[in-house]
Amino acid sequence: MFWQMVKGALIRQRKRFFLIALTAALGVSLAAAMLNVMFDIGEKVNQELKAYGANITVTPKTASVLQDVYGLEGGRKEYLNEADAAKIKTIFWTNNIVAFAPELSGEIALADGKNVPIMGTWFDHELELPTGEKMQTGEKEMKSWWKIDGAWPTESPDEALAGADFVFSAMRVGGTRGRVLDERCALEEGLLGQETVGVGGYAYALRTLGPALDLARAVRRAAPGAWVINFTNPAGIITQAMRSVLGHRVVGICDTPISLVRRACAALGLDPSTAERSGTDVDFDYVGLNHLGWLRSLRVDGVDLLPGLLADDARLDALEEARTIGADWLRAIGAVPNEYLFYYYCQREALAGVARSRTRGEFLDAQQREFYEAVAADPARAGALWEAAHARREATYMAEARSEDGRDGRREEDIAGGGYQRVALDLMTALSTGEPARMILDVGNADSGSAAIASLADEAVVEVPCDVDGDGIHPCPVAPLTGAPLGLVQSVKACEDLVIEAVQRRDESLAWRALAQ
Repeated sequence: MFWQMVKGALIRQRKRFFLIALTAALGVSLAAAMLNVMFDIGEKVNQELKAYGANITVTPKTASVLQDVYGLEGGRKEYLNEADAAKIKTIFWTNNIVAFAPELSGEIALADGKNVPIMGTWFDHELELPTGEKMQTGEKEMKSWWKIDGAWPTESPDEALAGADFVFSAMRVGGTRGRVLDERCALEEGLLGQETVGVGGYAYALRTLGPALDLARAVRRAAPGAWVINFTNPAGIITQAMRSVLGHRVVGICDTPISLVRRACAALGLDPSTAERSGTDVDFDYVGLNHLGWLRSLRVDGVDLLPGLLADDARLDALEEARTIGADWLRAIGAVPNEYLFYYYCQREALAGVARSRTRGEFLDAQQREFYEAVAADPARAGALWEAAHARREATYMAEARSEDGRDGRREEDIAGGGYQRVALDLMTALSTGEPARMILDVGNADSGSAAIASLADEAVVEVPCDVDGDGIHPCPVAPLTGAPLGLVQSVKACEDLVIEAVQRRDESLAWRALAQ
């Protein structure tokens, strides 16, 4: 009965129901259209605003509004941490933010006295958001009206390397905290944990070789004719691995060997610079591996003056190596060892010295953190703060090799060598201008045509004197390495080879053998 009543009502009032249905349909359609218009207008407004560039400026909470928004002087400049940039996509209006990029501007002074403005920013940057999503952002997204002659810069290593004549490789995989772990894990087992010597150095190499080989492959693709100057420790291992990809155009540098030669010249009353120029009457013999070498002769007009230096306590006292390793030992071996031989010849003293204080990694980790905090608090003094931090680093270098009262200070002559940066610039100058220079570099054992150390493989990287000019790097002949020094070099090089092979073959047992031996 009920359904018959419903059916009759629908038949008798079908026109009215038709109008109701039509009205509802029109209402729904209109609502949907209005929503589409609303969203479309919002999107078009966003795109129009985007075409005019950034319309929101984000500044630190404590920044002066007058200075940062209106450009008025006064007050201290504040900065945001670039790592926090992604947080802008966590605010309520996240869907309205279509692109953003950090900007840092400043000036650099050229040699002619002119100031040139510089700016750092993202051009085309992939950013991982706090939600885990990825976003493509940067100036390319923000400045869509720009007309580019060519292509937007990318963050690809290949693009950064394209056309380079020189590539400087200086990386610290794992940061200073990684170094602390390398040192502490070794020390907990009663072993020396040093950045380039022993298990600490091998652990650092195992962590670094992958990225170093990636860089070498990128150079091979984008700048096959470039010279790669490797600063990255352990320099001998990293240089040898990169040469397996790029050949002889990878060279390792270190400031300690040539600094030793300069200081030995000064102790003998000679002009230190004469040892660094090809064709002078000063010549020297130095051979070994990185951080494992010996100065065995220092000749003037063919006369070896090194025996006289070793016999003279007053002159020998000018050499830090004699004071840390011992003058009597230098006389016993008839040579001046690289300062890093302290960790081989005086291992008990080295372990005891580290045990009395922080490791070098712990010192640098704390100092680096303090430096960045100080710069963030007072950016105008960044240069002066760095000079002070660098001076402190130099003064405390190899502190464990000195007595308690001498740990915080080194003699002026000990730190007058110029550092890595001088070696790198001298090398680059000689290669690019053709002005000859005599240097001590990490090169292939047989790069001269015959092996510098006869018992090592031709591709093994050794540290020897080289003449450098516009035609390249030319290793100088050295006297044969024999006896205990040769045995030590062979043992260390065997472990270095195992480290490289372990990474290339991804073989844990080879890494274990390197660390154990």
